[in-house]
Amino acid sequence: MTFSPGAIALLTGALAGAAATLGARSFAWRFGIVNQPNPIVPQHTRPIAYLGGLAIFCGAAVALAVAHLAASVGRATLVGAALYVALGTLDDVRPLAPLPKLCLQIAIAALAVALGLTRAITGVAALDGVLSALWIVAVVNAFNLTDVCDGLVGGIGAVSLLGASLLFAGGGAALAVAGASVGFLLWNRPPASIFLGDGGSHLLGFALAATTLLDARASLPACALLAGVPLFELCFLVVVRARKGIPWWRGSPDHFALRLQAAGLSKWRTDGIAWIATALLVVIARLLDTQRTLPRVAILIAICALALVAARLLLRWEVRRSPPAPSLTPPVH
Repeated sequence: MTFSPGAIALLTGALAGAAATLGARSFAWRFGIVNQPNPIVPQHTRPIAYLGGLAIFCGAAVALAVAHLAASVGRATLVGAALYVALGTLDDVRPLAPLPKLCLQIAIAALAVALGLTRAITGVAALDGVLSALWIVAVVNAFNLTDVCDGLVGGIGAVSLLGASLLFAGGGAALAVAGASVGFLLWNRPPASIFLGDGGSHLLGFALAATTLLDARASLPACALLAGVPLFELCFLVVVRARKGIPWWRGSPDHFALRLQAAGLSKWRTDGIAWIATALLVVIARLLDTQRTLPRVAILIAICALALVAARLLLRWEVRRSPPAPSLTPPVH
């Protein structure tokens, strides 16, 4: 029995991702790279190791090498992925202020575009470059904002990248990252013993954005559907925080995953809803480009209407911040 390079990348990525996650978790604990309890996330009550993004990156790199697909990954994608992992990991270790972080995200996206990671959208090269960079930054931040629940973004990333491998040429890299994400989920599933961190959410967001830019076979709406759940989170948070007078980048417990848990759902059920929604959007994206213009528009309108209904339902449940952890040192008077 022989396996295709894509299947080898997927399977090897899962094994290498699981092994790399164990190593990253041990390294994180040894050097104190852990995420402390966060009052914004009521369920986060104990320190958890970081560096999940580094584990996925290493697992995907091993998979690409074993499947002999490393040469097929363009320089722009490799450089962008490495820099986004580095930026996210730096933010995990030494949190950056929102504006410098955003500026660095834009700079990395611009570099990737300059190296060739762009898609002809308007036919005007300069404008296409700007739109491609904005797409990368939007998807990276959408994944970053969504990462508030054990296993949530790792599963969304795996499903969306598997879908991207079906829609786009050169899907081997997407399969390698998807496989590494599955291996990572063995230790990130609820209750997680290691977090993605910003390094992981940045990597998964960039991997999906890059895959959609490398091949113009699928339409732009289909590309957006692959990132539909994180993009819904981004739009939902921007609107809700604006209504509360909070800047969109400032933390608040308004994430859809936290609201679902406030409604009584477990972490597993919350993950399941998001993963299934992502899978359904992948199927719709797959079918969308086979339709004529009118049915395609009708499908997109229906999806937008369902998103609005979902947002209205989520507004019913407010999340209470958890009380601050008690100080281990005596107060200074």
